[in-house]
Amino acid sequence: MANYGARVLLFFSSYSPLFLILAIRHFDDRWVFGVFLGIAIISVVLLVAFIRVSMRSTTYGVTARASRPRDGDVAGYVVAYLLPFFSLDLSRLEDALSLAVLLVVVGVLYVHSNMVYVNPLLALSGYHLFEVEPEQGNPVTLLTKRRYVPPNRELSVVSLGNYAAMEKRTDGATRGHPQPRNVRRAGTARQRDGGGRR
Repeated sequence: MANYGARVLLFFSSYSPLFLILAIRHFDDRWVFGVFLGIAIISVVLLVAFIRVSMRSTTYGVTARASRPRDGDVAGYVVAYLLPFFSLDLSRLEDALSLAVLLVVVGVLYVHSNMVYVNPLLALSGYHLFEVEPEQGNPVTLLTKRRYVPPNRELSVVSLGNYAAMEKRTDGATRGHPQPRNVRRAGTARQRDGGGRR
């Protein structure tokens, strides 16, 4: 379940590419470079740990009566990533404070809403974001590796809290991989043996 600390983590990880850009832009200033590079790396590592821990949580079933994709919301981060290219000098106190105020305001808005799951790193990891209308209860923000959520299909999910969930699926089901060749061949051989016995 995504508590307040986890939601803050999700917010920082969503802006880790921005922190990496800021680190590169301030490569000559070792202090600024180290701070932003450290934030970027730590937030990514903790995001991976968060996903792994969440997938071990208890699952429950949700039947999606209807769904709406929200992957397009990720494009909104592009505007924030342009920020370092507007002559921002973080060695100056006024610029550093301005960025800090911006991050605090945006962070509070995102952490207190499910926009925190609109995360470019999750998108790069293959996750898609949907607004799902279940048969009962309030709409749920769903993270899944499906490209399409079929209607009236029961999904096995883990709760992330605040009307958000992540689908828990096996690798084969997630990627839609076909059966391995050796499995198909074994099945074909059994069918032939059965046909020969008849």
